[in-house]
Amino acid sequence: MWATRQLESKSGALYRVTAAAPASGPYDLSGVTRESLVQQAPNPQVFAPRLYLLAGMVYSFHQRSGTKLTQYFKPSMALTVSRAFSGTLSDQDIVKRLAVSAALMRANNSVERLVTPRFMKALKNPNNSDPLMRELVRNNTYNWTPRTKMLLIALKKDDIVTQKNTTKTIAIMRRRGVSASIVKENIINDANLNHISGMLPALIAARRYFDDIK
Repeated sequence: MWATRQLESKSGALYRVTAAAPASGPYDLSGVTRESLVQQAPNPQVFAPRLYLLAGMVYSFHQRSGTKLTQYFKPSMALTVSRAFSGTLSDQDIVKRLAVSAALMRANNSVERLVTPRFMKALKNPNNSDPLMRELVRNNTYNWTPRTKMLLIALKKDDIVTQKNTTKTIAIMRRRGVSASIVKENIINDANLNHISGMLPALIAARRYFDDIK
């Protein structure tokens, strides 16, 4: 979604996008995504990837701004995040390392024991006083008017990146005058799929969409 928006902002045939198919994106970082990250996860399999997403956002902000990780995570988790993301670990290994550290800190599938009280307050009641919250707002990608034909694909039962990101994006774009001939949605309704196993049907849906573009 972000790449398409950036390409549309440039001129010239080199940057022309024929079509795009964003899938299960956290388009509303400061709202829908933030709210889902602070919710109690039903199990470790859901909690660990959510923690990975939160830690990744904080670490990325730390890298760009120089803000200390200990302003957002408690010391043990801040050290784990720093070591996990600064090395050459695969995404899967990063998730495992974060999950082990969270278990040792008795997180009980909640980020509250892992983050600082100040950050937890900012996550629950966001305002412009926290620089990371401002960064999330700047990186939202749902409130714009695309010209490129797009198919937004989402998994209805996605516990990691909630489908509300997609439904909110569609609703906002419709209010901005974007018709269904430009932006469509494909909600995959299969309770047996999760954020990872839903990748194959999402790719199939994207390929079919691209094949049908005139």
